[in-house]
Amino acid sequence: MYNFAIKLDNYTFMKRRSLRHNAIREIITNLAISSQDQLIHKLKEKGFDCTQATISRDLKFLRVYRVADEFGNYVYRLTGEVKKRRQGRLDIRHLTDNIKALEFSDKLALLKTNPGYANSVAIIIDQVEPFEILGTVAGDDTILIVAREGVPRSDVRESVFRIFPGMKNRIR
Repeated sequence: MYNFAIKLDNYTFMKRRSLRHNAIREIITNLAISSQDQLIHKLKEKGFDCTQATISRDLKFLRVYRVADEFGNYVYRLTGEVKKRRQGRLDIRHLTDNIKALEFSDKLALLKTNPGYANSVAIIIDQVEPFEILGTVAGDDTILIVAREGVPRSDVRESVFRIFPGMKNRIR
């Protein structure tokens, strides 16, 4: 029973870390952040109380680097952000429009898409690397989502909805 309590604590810690990483990605993508202090302040506004050491480890883990922006100021950027910006949010909306259903069987989930869209949707899920999802396997119109051990269906569902926000309104 003691081991079970430790696993729950570890799960809670890992989920919190995953949520913090998502918040860091969002902040760095949408704002010109030039220092760890600015990032810590923005994270506090979102409910994350972090130390500079934690942020430093997170930035290294997320492969964040500093680059000069168009004004010559150094700001944080995510590795591959330029490619993602070219793909744009329209592609996410387009992919979301082609997702038809999300169903569960024990620890596995099936995400059904229109023909030809499963691979693109799976690539996005795998790039985001939500803590709740261990990985995906894509076919032509179906994606097998493998949940991490001990993660409830509701958390897997919410992580998919965070990646594809438009799904929440259409799929129950």
